[in-house]
Amino acid sequence: MRSAASISVARESAEPAKLPSVLVIDDHPVIGFMLKEYLVNSGQYQVMDMATSGEEGLAICRERRPDLLILDLNLPGMSGLEVLQAIHDELLPTRVIVFTALTTPEAAGLAMSLGARGFLLKTTPFDRFALALTEVMAGQTVMGSKESELMREYVVNGMSTAALSAPELQTLRQFALGATAAEIAEALGTSVSSAYRQIERVRHKLKADSAQSLTLIAVRRGLVVV
Repeated sequence: MRSAASISVARESAEPAKLPSVLVIDDHPVIGFMLKEYLVNSGQYQVMDMATSGEEGLAICRERRPDLLILDLNLPGMSGLEVLQAIHDELLPTRVIVFTALTTPEAAGLAMSLGARGFLLKTTPFDRFALALTEVMAGQTVMGSKESELMREYVVNGMSTAALSAPELQTLRQFALGATAAEIAEALGTSVSSAYRQIERVRHKLKADSAQSLTLIAVRRGLVVV
């Protein structure tokens, strides 16, 4: 006759393994639908939720701590880079794989420097994307050949020195969207004079000689949708 302890162990071993929980942040309805369909049909993941904005997705990450986040960079409002920055700064345990149409060296380099476990373009064949999810969950870092070339360009051209803090990223995005110093101050919860100083710090850090240059950098980083 088996003991109660052995019966308990047998029951525990019979329980199915917990599937990794996944959150998708992407404002494109077709892409979001395709990702959800794949994740559900694969039987390998538990789709925790779908979010169409950075603010919504970050709130879910903070509250529910998904195992994996599939993150677009071009988002309305809070950008994907700002979401990454917050996850990085708050030491959230979620592993992030960026899945984006943004093909700039800055986007790739900054995403990886902020702790993304993978950076893949939306032109990636779906079988390679599926494998990348498995690799990221196994603790690997993944990039395709084109994405690796973007990363190499980011490092070779010295862009890696141009990382911004979370408030600086927000300042750059607000500035590129045409916000006044007063509006930036309100968004940051600071004074107008502090906002002016923040804008000047960002301009100096990015070696931007004009408002147009700052706006272009914001676009290249995926902070604003064009």
